[in-house]
Amino acid sequence: MRHDFSETGTDALEPPPPTPPFTWLGAASPLLVVPLLLLMGVAMFAPHNVLDVLPIAKAFTTRMGESLMWIGNHAQSTNYPQVALLMACMTVCILVWESVVFFLQSLVSYPTLLQKQQRHRTVTWRQALLVASCVPVIILCTISAFAIPGDLSSAQGFTTTSRAGLTFLSVGLAYGGGLVIGGSPLLVRLLIDLDLRRRD
Repeated sequence: MRHDFSETGTDALEPPPPTPPFTWLGAASPLLVVPLLLLMGVAMFAPHNVLDVLPIAKAFTTRMGESLMWIGNHAQSTNYPQVALLMACMTVCILVWESVVFFLQSLVSYPTLLQKQQRHRTVTWRQALLVASCVPVIILCTISAFAIPGDLSSAQGFTTTSRAGLTFLSVGLAYGGGLVIGGSPLLVRLLIDLDLRRRD
């Protein structure tokens, strides 16, 4: 399919305006931010026995544990195992959610993104391949973060004794991982349209 965005006049020299961050298609969309706020709320305010207090949380973590048997390993090494287990399960689910949202945002915004790159090329194949190569790394890091008990020797107590540390790790994995996983496919498609299909 050929994409033709040729125009005349001064408008052809000006790229489309950037997407405001707090809109549905922005980087701070409620679809992205609300799950992260929920995760942070659990981390900061959930009681130590949250799984005993909330049967739905207990059922959720049990089901996740049956599917991902490694997910509770790190939690058992913390000072707040029930909260840490709930956070681990939520982080994995939110990572999947953020990836889907970022993918759909990119899909909807793709014509505008393509138009911008046709006028003002900033993305290269090296950048796209680097981002795509980070996908398995993020998946491996997520598994390692919750499957390996304790902290790194250089960061003892960062997540095992501090809820804030585990929150920082979980939010970073969920949002950053979702951005990379969700955006990679359309980034590669963008370069294909720019370089391989422009001769059509």
